[in-house]
Amino acid sequence: MLQILRARLAVLTLAGLMMFCEARAEVPEAAVRYANNFSHENLTCGVHHHLVSHCTSNRDPKDHLVETYRQTSLEFIQRAVTVGKIIGTSNKALEAKMEIAKQGMMADIENNCINISVLLQKHAMQCKRLFEDGPKAYSDAMDRLLR
Repeated sequence: MLQILRARLAVLTLAGLMMFCEARAEVPEAAVRYANNFSHENLTCGVHHHLVSHCTSNRDPKDHLVETYRQTSLEFIQRAVTVGKIIGTSNKALEAKMEIAKQGMMADIENNCINISVLLQKHAMQCKRLFEDGPKAYSDAMDRLLR
């Protein structure tokens, strides 16, 4: 819970700073870059978790992992959109990033859920770390970059 609050505070800090500095473009480029990368990584993990949820549901709709992955997918996407909007990413760009990630992942599994292990090997650990540590890492980075 504390991590979520810290992340939200960092988002609000960045949002406030960007509104204050908007006319003078004084937001450090490094902070905008970090926020953009954070948004992109969360979108990628959101798509990954969505596909895992979908493939698990195809196998066994009552599997508890279906809902777990669905919920984490939504949280990743919410993080990505929130941060993306603050730095000026359009809805169209966010949708394009998600579609590109989805197409890439579907190609990786050859459009067949039987090959989902390819995605798990490629994304599971990174997304687990991002889910658990991402808000704190984001908050710490924003504290450092916005000083």
